[in-house]
Amino acid sequence: LLINRNNSMQAQVETYSERVDALNIKLERERVRLTKQFVAMEEAIAKIQANFNSLDLSIFNSNN
Repeated sequence: LLINRNNSMQAQVETYSERVDALNIKLERERVRLTKQFVAMEEAIAKIQANFNSLDLSIFNSNN
């Protein structure tokens, strides 16, 4: 009885371990996707800021 119970528990541990591994892979993929998205947004913000700075300089030079 104890051997059967032990085998059953070991099978559950292995199943949960596989699930954890699968979730870790999924989380890593999501982390990579979100990091790429964040970097792209940061680059877009930097370009917008550069455009505004250029526009401000153009307006300043026009007024002087």
